[in-house]
Amino acid sequence: HRQRVEDQQESSQLRTRRRRQRRLKSISRSVTETATFSVRANGSQPVSYQWFLGPDLLPGETNPILSFYIDFPDWAGEYSVEVSNAFGSVRSDPAVLTVLEAPS
Repeated sequence: HRQRVEDQQESSQLRTRRRRQRRLKSISRSVTETATFSVRANGSQPVSYQWFLGPDLLPGETNPILSFYIDFPDWAGEYSVEVSNAFGSVRSDPAVLTVLEAPS
């Protein structure tokens, strides 16, 4: 019973910490620039990450930092990350990437 109570406390603590860190920063970048989003999660290890563009999972993007070269305007949109561990998962609020025309 004691372990179950400790697990519940850990789960609650993780959710509280993650809520404070759920906000990704929205950014504007031009075509030909690099966009970078990052997240920091506190809690019991191991922690896993999965990035999304809108509702779509970004295959292979499983690190706390998402960085990519913007080669066309279709990269614009809402980005979020799901952070998981043995106690559950939480998805960040979305951050908007605005893609501007390339400088002339």
